[in-house]
Amino acid sequence: MAEALKGVAKAMTLLNKQVPLPALQKIMTDFMRENERAAINQEMMGDVIEGAMEDEGSAAEEEAMINQVMGELLLEQTDAIPDVPMQSPINTGELSQSGSPYLKFYLFRIIIFF
Repeated sequence: MAEALKGVAKAMTLLNKQVPLPALQKIMTDFMRENERAAINQEMMGDVIEGAMEDEGSAAEEEAMINQVMGELLLEQTDAIPDVPMQSPINTGELSQSGSPYLKFYLFRIIIFF
């Protein structure tokens, strides 16, 4: 066991002689400084891009406009679907009525999503 520790001590001594500690510390300090600069630049660029892409209140306006257009498209598509008479042994209430807006809505969803 003592011989193993002597071998480890010799190896560490040789390593300390071969690796210049002050140069290694300078490299690590430079790396940390540049890494911090890169993080600050990345954060600033992210803030600038986020500010350029998003205006205050525009998200709500966009959402309202999208909902309006989708609602108009839904009405146009459901009006274009002909009334289909439903003959079903199961009483489905309003869905079994010919020309029901619910039936048109479900048919539209079937056409769009399948």
